[in-house]
Amino acid sequence: EPSTALPQLDLTPQKQCANGMFNCTFDARHLDGIGQRGATFLGAHVPTSICTPSRYAILTGRLASSSPMYSRERDGRLGQRDAIDIFWDSYLEASGMRTNTLGSMLQNAGYYTGFVGKYHLTSASSELHSYARGEHGVFVVDADFSTSAQARNQALFDGLTRAREPLQESIRRSGFNYTGAVELGNVGETSQLGLGVHNAEWEAEAATVFLREANERIGAGAAEAFYLHMCTTLTHSPGPQSGICANGHLCEAGLLSRLPSTKMASRPEIFARAGGKRCGWAEFDSVHTIWMDEQVGAVLSQLRELGVERDTLFIALADHQRLGKGGLYHGTRTPMLLQWPARVSPGQVLPRDVLVSSLDIVPTALDAARVLPLSRAEFPRNAGSTINGRSLLPPLA
Repeated sequence: EPSTALPQLDLTPQKQCANGMFNCTFDARHLDGIGQRGATFLGAHVPTSICTPSRYAILTGRLASSSPMYSRERDGRLGQRDAIDIFWDSYLEASGMRTNTLGSMLQNAGYYTGFVGKYHLTSASSELHSYARGEHGVFVVDADFSTSAQARNQALFDGLTRAREPLQESIRRSGFNYTGAVELGNVGETSQLGLGVHNAEWEAEAATVFLREANERIGAGAAEAFYLHMCTTLTHSPGPQSGICANGHLCEAGLLSRLPSTKMASRPEIFARAGGKRCGWAEFDSVHTIWMDEQVGAVLSQLRELGVERDTLFIALADHQRLGKGGLYHGTRTPMLLQWPARVSPGQVLPRDVLVSSLDIVPTALDAARVLPLSRAEFPRNAGSTINGRSLLPPLA
């Protein structure tokens, strides 16, 4: 049966299998474990069923309409500024304005902060756009890795690395000390560069590197605690042909000189758990869901190895519903799981009529960090108003 950690649709397992989108032989054991050790929210929603504005809300605790890039007035049919354009992209920084993030809030409280994975909250420089369009060349995975191919790829890699630096700097300005395995936006945007693939191991390795680095800083008295914001590109399109079936050396940063080192199951093992080896549409959700679940397992394994899992608040959720994206029917629902062994009792299930929101992530984290005011009237201000949402910790035993 489908994982109990992903109760996104009111459909029977038989109907899920029949619609061709699911292979019902898989499980998401690491995600399931979070709910078993903590709480599962069956009534969780996001404020918008589109990914980018939803990511803005998760990071800021504010509705995407507060983004400086979200809307603008323009001349309408009457020749006056009576029309408003609503942007898909909700950037954190525009026209000299910058919205605070959970990263910057916790950074100010002495936390060492890290961002890993898909950002999608800033625009690319013209130089980075030119690389994405393949104007400087295309990465080629040569079967025998000939000297000429290596030289071409290395030159392209060096140039792309320089072009990606403004992206890294934008994320650091948003409140993050560490950036790793960063993707500007959707995977397909770099397909003309020969890189339009998911690489879950690359993201997971960056997350574990951050955790080890943060632990060392805390031990040395250089930080009070840590905060990691990890955004996998899974299970967004494209499917397995440009994901788990692709060359493991490829990622948005270029052609890696070595395969990432993680404690994730191998790709063949993931296929076996999904019940098949095809890289077609029928395997879209099952294979990539398991692959993403393995990323979660790698992060949890690193926390355990460092001996800090018990004292770490860990929240897992999606930025919108997989089916129904862009619509209000199911589109705003999201799986959400939380564990904090030192504070939250295991095995709690909050039913569907207990509505919670991804806007609650920021106040929950600030509550856990003990920097949230007792009075809601004193909540931190962000984007011109107080943050939305409420802490999820008080109703949990």
